[in-house]
Amino acid sequence: MRGITLREAAILQSFPEGYVFHPIHQIEPIARMIGNAVPPKLAAFFADYLVKSIAGRAGR
Repeated sequence: MRGITLREAAILQSFPEGYVFHPIHQIEPIARMIGNAVPPKLAAFFADYLVKSIAGRAGR
């Protein structure tokens, strides 16, 4: 039994495996960023949906 690592938490939040968090040698700020983040793939989905919704209205 163990807790998950910061890298595992970031991957669960959909950050790319190679994503670099700053400051690189401090655990607490990185943990806060990961915990408070909107998952990047979710944000991209909603941004795409919003753009398509606005574009669809412009064509009416």
